Amino acid sequence: MKRNYSYYVLTPLILIAGIVFLISHRQELRILSNPSFIDIGTMVVLVCIYFCTVGYRTKILVSLHDRQLMLRESVALTVFGNFINYFILAKPSAILKAWYLKSQLELKYSQYTSLMVTSTFISFFAVGSLGILITVYFLFHSLHVPIILPLVCGNLILVSFSPYFFRIRGPKFSNKIARFLKSAIDGFYEIRDKKDVIFVVLLLYYLQYFIMTGILIVIYNTLGIQLNFSIAITITLLSFISSIFAVTPNNLGVKEVIVGLLMSNAGYSFSTGVIGSMLLRGCFITVNAFAFPFSLFILRSNQKKTIKRI
Repeated sequence: MKRNYSYYVLTPLILIAGIVFLISHRQELRILSNPSFIDIGTMVVLVCIYFCTVGYRTKILVSLHDRQLMLRESVALTVFGNFINYFILAKPSAILKAWYLKSQLELKYSQYTSLMVTSTFISFFAVGSLGILITVYFLFHSLHVPIILPLVCGNLILVSFSPYFFRIRGPKFSNKIARFLKSAIDGFYEIRDKKDVIFVVLLLYYLQYFIMTGILIVIYNTLGIQLNFSIAITITLLSFISSIFAVTPNNLGVKEVIVGLLMSNAGYSFSTGVIGSMLLRGCFITVNAFAFPFSLFILRSNQKKTIKRI
């Protein structure tokens, strides 16, 4: 019920607020004419690399259960899932991936759940460790540190290590759901010790955050703002943290406000921060929309091949 409320009430309100913001700041929107073709091309290439990185991470994660997913499939799943996330609140990309991997690779839903749990803990450590490093950098250079950064990142690191100190016990009752949960928990503890593969996934998370930071720097540079790396990576990390608590599809509108507040905290105008974030959103949606038909074709053609082999 809460999700329906968010989707049907909160999302339209945020969209209306966004339109009002654009109208009231239409003079400032002139900076959107600043990007050159080279700037736009650079942003598009970086967004494509970002999708490929996330897709490759999915491929590596699936290998933890001894399944082989082709890179083009994993990238196509990433593009397809990210696109439909803009229309539904409840992260339909996860459901899509679970269904596809079961139908193509016979990966059980419980096994997919264990992969997602593993991925979540790794992402927590990646965000937390980078956040702590940025905090130390800020303190070393006597710069202002958003208190939420070390507070949240420290807790994320603690949570990421919790499976190594506490054993998650499955439900005591016995039914279909209980068996599913037990299987997912057992699968998680089975793959958590594959440290070499998990380390690769961690590096891919770091790469994902650095690529997003690079995209932010390019975008704001094209708008005439020389955004330094430390501020850009802080915005990236806090944006990813906010996505954990999504209240609208793909946190539409929410992320833009957060970026605007962070830019304001860094000494820039709130409106410029929001406009830059909207340009970032527009770049992702545009690339996603163009790549969507190709991802659909790849997934459908691969299904046909599987059916023929059977």
